[in-house]
Amino acid sequence: MVEIESTLKKARLYNASKSGPKSYNDRVSVIFLDIDGVLRPEPTMSTICLGSGQSAFSPLSVGLLNRLCKVTNAELVITSSWRKRGQTKILEQLDKAILALNNLLASDEVPVPSHLKLFNKAPQAPESWRTPIGNFYERGAQIDSWLKTWGHWVHNYCILDDVENLIPRHLQSKFIWIKDAELGFDVYHYRQALAMLSKS
Repeated sequence: MVEIESTLKKARLYNASKSGPKSYNDRVSVIFLDIDGVLRPEPTMSTICLGSGQSAFSPLSVGLLNRLCKVTNAELVITSSWRKRGQTKILEQLDKAILALNNLLASDEVPVPSHLKLFNKAPQAPESWRTPIGNFYERGAQIDSWLKTWGHWVHNYCILDDVENLIPRHLQSKFIWIKDAELGFDVYHYRQALAMLSKS
């Protein structure tokens, strides 16, 4: 925990002269997000509920993530290999999952709006929505690299991933392991993430 706070503090000091948050209230919570096994379990919940081709992502997992972002005002940073496909493709699938979720609601229920937002801040804002692309087994180093560049914006963060051994020891206190990749992100993980992101 001390090492994590030290990394964030160094990033804030290093970037103090760059375009960044003007006050504490401008800082945000961040969710480092893997996709396969987290939002896209196998078989996908959308395939079970709605038939193939409706959505690559589980509407139930995306719905919980959407609520988490609403409650904590968190923004997403993609760590998944999906980041190689570009943010447009990811946003399309998130939108489809929210639409699929709304299709499960009764006709008299209020539709669920999307609160999902990719991180987009200076410096190098066009690259800030994802961790650096590199070796699959260097995910922890990629998160560290991202924090060195944009950590001055971060109030708090958590890491969602279905592969336990990709996250090094110094990041473990921020890590939520999605152990069952066939179920993906569920209520149990939602509660863990909410508690983590709610800490001051």
